[in-house]
Amino acid sequence: MYEEYLGEGYHETARLILGADQDLLPNSIVDADLNISAMKMMMAAFFEQKPMTVMSKITEAQDKLITKAALYYLAAVLCVALKSRTAVPPFNTFRYKKDWEKKRKKCADKGNKLLMRVLLMG
Repeated sequence: MYEEYLGEGYHETARLILGADQDLLPNSIVDADLNISAMKMMMAAFFEQKPMTVMSKITEAQDKLITKAALYYLAAVLCVALKSRTAVPPFNTFRYKKDWEKKRKKCADKGNKLLMRVLLMG
């Protein structure tokens, strides 16, 4: 659904980042408007810092970093949903128990670092 922006196979990439499977994190949760909108809001802060003249000159390497950062921001947003989802059956088992808050912070930090690299590149 959002492959143009997040890259092909973004559902699987988000699951890989989070260590979640298809049962815990179906495509419908990844594509939920609320989750995508929250990720876009996190990305908006970066785009507000860059003048449009600079944004039009983004290199392929910068574009890849921006896409990767968006995936990490999406993963951070999804951690909130997963924290709630793993609190009730059938997902409140040892298999799905993770420190989702810690994982959320790590994903958001990784997204921030990737965007800082983009800023330093150009």
